[in-house]
Amino acid sequence: MSWGNAARFANWMHNGQPTGAQNASTTEDGSYYVNGKTSQADLFTVTRKAGATWVIPSVDEWYKAAYYKASTGYYYLYPTSTDTMEWNFANYQWGTETTVVGYYSAYPSPYGTYDQGGNASEWTEATEGTSNGILRGGQYNFGEELLQSTSSGLTAGRDAIYVPYGFRLVNLVTDPNRINPND
Repeated sequence: MSWGNAARFANWMHNGQPTGAQNASTTEDGSYYVNGKTSQADLFTVTRKAGATWVIPSVDEWYKAAYYKASTGYYYLYPTSTDTMEWNFANYQWGTETTVVGYYSAYPSPYGTYDQGGNASEWTEATEGTSNGILRGGQYNFGEELLQSTSSGLTAGRDAIYVPYGFRLVNLVTDPNRINPND
């Protein structure tokens, strides 16, 4: 799954999940103006648009959802609301076997998300330097430290397609009664 594919899916969600060919009203415009871009250099220029509703999370959004407990101001080491790696809390298996989302439903992150550690490394909007995107989370066989809050994540070209690369989306709520973004 490339970053460009994730951006197109975010656009499709932003546009109300329309049917039809890929064009500006389905996948090429919305939260991101992709407009047919597929190369690393071209995808590197794509950014979140004002008014976006469904987005690839920034590193900070991803990190906060995975590790931060607002009621205490504490950041856990693992995205299962724990500071120890427990094999039955997430898909920390060697190899490339994945589980369905929520399989480890007893161990969500402090924000209630699932599977941010294990299964796949997830694209963020962030870029590093001049050429690579940043992925967070990941399979255990990439190294236990990659799953920890202290990790800076992986980097890869935004056009990279690799089996353990995936993504999650954030729905930007515009309701004035939403949860305080500082929590």
